[in-house]
Amino acid sequence: MRRILVFLIVAMAFAGAVAQVEITTGETVRGSKANVVPENMYLTCLVGETVTDTVYVYNLSSSNIDPLCAFNSSPGYIWCEGDFGVIPPGGVGKSVVTYSPESTGTHTASLSMNIGGEYYSVHFTGEATEPNGVTDPPEIEYTYDDQYYTVTAYGNGTVLLYCDGEPVDNPCLLARDEWGRTVVFSATAQEPGKYISETTYLEVLIEPTILPYILPTPTIYVTQNDDGDFIINVIGDGNLHLLIYGEEVSIPFVVHQTSYDQTFEVEAYATSTESNPWGCDSEHTYQTVVIPAYEMPVMPPPVFTITMDDDYVTVYAEGEGWITLYIDDEQVNNPYQLPRAADTYYVAASAVAAMDGYLESWSAEVIEVPAVEAVPMEKATAPTIKGTGLSTDGYMVEITCAEPDAYIYYRLEVMSAGEWIVGEWTPYDEAFIITEIGHYKVEAYASVPGKLDSDRSELEFIIAGPTICYDFKEDGIYYSIIDDDKVSVSKETLGSKSYSGVVNIPNTVTHDGVTYMVTAISDGAFRDCVDLTAVTIGDYVTEIENNAFRSCYNLTSIELGDYVISVGDAAFFGCIRLERVTLGKGLNHLGRSAFASCSVLADVTCKAATPPTMVNVNAFENSVYQSATLHVYPPVADSYKSTAYWSSFTNVVSEETVSPKLGDTNGDGLIDINDVTNIINRVLTGNW
Repeated sequence: MRRILVFLIVAMAFAGAVAQVEITTGETVRGSKANVVPENMYLTCLVGETVTDTVYVYNLSSSNIDPLCAFNSSPGYIWCEGDFGVIPPGGVGKSVVTYSPESTGTHTASLSMNIGGEYYSVHFTGEATEPNGVTDPPEIEYTYDDQYYTVTAYGNGTVLLYCDGEPVDNPCLLARDEWGRTVVFSATAQEPGKYISETTYLEVLIEPTILPYILPTPTIYVTQNDDGDFIINVIGDGNLHLLIYGEEVSIPFVVHQTSYDQTFEVEAYATSTESNPWGCDSEHTYQTVVIPAYEMPVMPPPVFTITMDDDYVTVYAEGEGWITLYIDDEQVNNPYQLPRAADTYYVAASAVAAMDGYLESWSAEVIEVPAVEAVPMEKATAPTIKGTGLSTDGYMVEITCAEPDAYIYYRLEVMSAGEWIVGEWTPYDEAFIITEIGHYKVEAYASVPGKLDSDRSELEFIIAGPTICYDFKEDGIYYSIIDDDKVSVSKETLGSKSYSGVVNIPNTVTHDGVTYMVTAISDGAFRDCVDLTAVTIGDYVTEIENNAFRSCYNLTSIELGDYVISVGDAAFFGCIRLERVTLGKGLNHLGRSAFASCSVLADVTCKAATPPTMVNVNAFENSVYQSATLHVYPPVADSYKSTAYWSSFTNVVSEETVSPKLGDTNGDGLIDINDVTNIINRVLTGNW
């Protein structure tokens, strides 16, 4: 019953009691098994009040300890609350000591512990004094501004302030919010040597803010890292939220590029934080984010051919790759016949060209199906395109048509990375001038009422910049200088077909007394050389660049030297008669579509000990993977069968002759201690 009374006193006057505490600890009790803190404890307070302190036991041993404790004291004044319990190695146990005197004077007590056979003791001394009065009650006041209420308690001695029964700082700062609320403040005061005062109460109405604080709208931004991934991020104040198509995602949000464009509807907003709990949610911001497809060559767009007889208009879409024809957005056969009717009608024709490893390209055209009674019997006259080079202002294009009622339409194409980028059909009004450096093509046709659209006219031209692609020519081969002692095989001019027959690329070439090593074959050097029948590549060539032998229709075989490290994108694309390919030991990179559209390729030999990296599976045609034979050196055959894209070859043959070095047992192109070890192991195991 006495403890219950004491606890009530503690709950009512805890703060005042603490103000009277004076605790003096002696030396630490330390043994081999434990460390006990403190050794002596001195406590003081007024009669009828309570103070507490804690005894700690630190386990210094490598096993659990469970102290056996004995406690004696003057009854009702000093006692120990709680139990140490089992203390694990390195752990800490504690017990609370309480002093609650009922009369003045000095009180003593002690705590003895048996810890694994070692004895420890803590001695307690309590000093109680009679109070000399009661502290006067404190006063509570408050002030406020647009954002905060400040509540302060004034009084003698130590003044403690409470808000809705919970202790708070004195003075206490309360933020105003948009709703408002009522809180009850209370305070007590205590002077040294006196009882704690009566409690003072004050009810305070916290009025709402006139204008609630609204968090600023965050910002959405998109970046791309070194790996090519795109990062959608949010910056701003407060807790930030990012949503993709209405679903919340992590910040930042990572998007990997694909072979097609990706569109994301992105939303972001901010909410309040612990440091600003009264902040209102920000406005939501929205953004459409388009992640572009990774760079791939684009298929040439398909071309429509329109023919007509008495009964039908026939639409035919043709071009490279797989052509799919649509009429009014529905897929149809290609070619497709549109029946003529009593009245003229129109359909929307569109076609897509596709091929593995290439981006699709589309063409669209509105097709007129004339009424049977009004069949036009002739085509409109094709327009004439005239180009005039201007000395300062670029190149002027003029389009005319002999028929006075003709409507002329044109489109502009620009050469980029070896491919034509095709613009939209545009009505022609007047001559236009192109000033940007580049390779261009203008197409035009005429439309005349009562006649079929005319055939298309073309004008191809190059603006500014030199068209010469080489630095010097020796023995029928064009060269571009790379540095003081290296050159690459080039071509004569942009778009030229500089080579035919048999071409032998030497190891070195001498010009004006300087000898150069031939180390590369430039971008498009042999492109479209349809009369090229054979080529030998020098031993010092290390790189075959993009489109180097593209569309060399009459090449039947190619052998790359052991120093060739890289074969670029579409390097042998479209070599339709290529039957055999030998890749050297040094090859480590095979570009996109390097041997695409080489559908008759039957034998591929790769001497590299480590399978070269393929950028994508379209380095070879799918039919080649299924029917051609891949020849590799026996020790590395399993590596080819398990490496991305090389594993697509169905028929992999191991042949010792692939590696010409005698004694190279692991196919790395070297004869070293690893090969000696392999030979010894084979002799010992008989596994030849």
